[in-house]
Amino acid sequence: MPGVSVWRRGWNGLPFVVALVVGLGGCEPGSGAGPSAGGAGAVGQDGGSPGQGGSAVAGAGGRGGAAGATAGQGGSPAGGARGGGGGAMGGGQAVGGGGAPAHVGGAGGGLAGAGGNGGSTGAGGAAGSAAGAGGGSGSSGAGGAAGSRGGGGAPGATSNSANYAINPAHDGAQPGEAIRTPLVARWSVATSFGAVSYPLIADGRLYVSYADGEPRLAAYDLRTGAVSWGPLTLDATVTLAYDGGHLFGEDQNGKISAWDGATGHALWSATLGPQWSFEDPPVASAGSVYVNGLGFGGTIYALDGTTGVMRWSTNYDGGQGVPAIGGGRLFEVGGCQEVSAMDALTGQGLAVIHSTSCTGGGGGTSVYSQGRLWITDNLLGDVIIDGGGAVVGTFSGGFPAVDGGVAFYPGGGVTAVDVATGTTRWSTPIDGACTAVTVAGAGRQVFVGTTEGKIHELNEDTGAEVSADVTGFLSDASCWPIALAEGRLAYATGSGVAVY
Repeated sequence: MPGVSVWRRGWNGLPFVVALVVGLGGCEPGSGAGPSAGGAGAVGQDGGSPGQGGSAVAGAGGRGGAAGATAGQGGSPAGGARGGGGGAMGGGQAVGGGGAPAHVGGAGGGLAGAGGNGGSTGAGGAAGSAAGAGGGSGSSGAGGAAGSRGGGGAPGATSNSANYAINPAHDGAQPGEAIRTPLVARWSVATSFGAVSYPLIADGRLYVSYADGEPRLAAYDLRTGAVSWGPLTLDATVTLAYDGGHLFGEDQNGKISAWDGATGHALWSATLGPQWSFEDPPVASAGSVYVNGLGFGGTIYALDGTTGVMRWSTNYDGGQGVPAIGGGRLFEVGGCQEVSAMDALTGQGLAVIHSTSCTGGGGGTSVYSQGRLWITDNLLGDVIIDGGGAVVGTFSGGFPAVDGGVAFYPGGGVTAVDVATGTTRWSTPIDGACTAVTVAGAGRQVFVGTTEGKIHELNEDTGAEVSADVTGFLSDASCWPIALAEGRLAYATGSGVAVY
């Protein structure tokens, strides 16, 4: 089974010894946006009324569904009348009348329930309880969600981490997600040498590009770590983005390729020009793939994600950095922090909305959230601008994750700042902190990784450390953003990827 030594500038191309380590994750816990919780217990050995099911759609309301009526007393497994809505403060899957917990014994109605995004301590925090009172193959026992926050189970709805820093806005936040705590790796993919790039999580798979003597690409089952497809041998190492069931890879020569995300089947490829430097990751959103090319100034290319046909291209001043998309517009930070904005679908309306009086190069990845853009500015310092380019604030410490009106900056640890007022809410120092910050809003969790390959979990409201885990992988200077989606977190360090 191959390991990963994903793209990093200057990788040495040495062959790697690979190991797939599967952690003991226990039962599949409930998750946030899961499917409706299953009906109550299966037909018991006596006749009688069915258990009462529970609508456990995430976000539907306070506590989980009502406990099943007569435990496992037979009757139809349809689940009877629905209980209260599960969801954001819910306690996980509604209690079925009887039967073993989901994924342990019996059918486990409705997969692993949907309450896992539940509040800080949902009613069913413990991993599926003991078998209910009535016979086999029922829905999960009381509290289908596992973990003290009830998070991290098999979700129904998809919340992909499909771009650099989670999404096309690069805001590093997943408001509807929660991760099982304390942090214990469920499985990992390791190499003996080399660097790992930022991974992607989408549609039940983890995607990684790496160099194992030759450039390769592989997909892993997000739940088990088993190889879903690949490894494919590529012409060059690539950085990745995902949209609409398609995986996209961009190499530094301007070749863009697309694969079917489920099978790895090659769909199309295109080589861009006349620019010749393509060092920034692609961005995929709403059926298009966006690429930043440099050489003669800069060019933003937009390709159709299904066919690879060029939709539009626009020249700008040129600058390194991943384009950010928000509010229907695409933003690119060029030389001297000149910020260009254009319509993301058409490329029309190109306008410079922010500039300085400096001369020379520059640029960088920007973060978009709630009508504001975080950029670096070598004349004014790091600034926050509004959609018209006016400076509305300043910051320091690196690009933030933004969730619920609070920006979380990674410099020397994590500092939480109220976006509207600029007031610091809390600051937690962490030695060697180097990754971008990632937030799981439903779990009130903030994550950051270090140069030693250690990942820290902080309380989003107070900054107190909740847990931490050492991956055992040596890190390097890349410190890639963390991927977080579908009740899982993927942390890439210098020599491996650990999944929580």
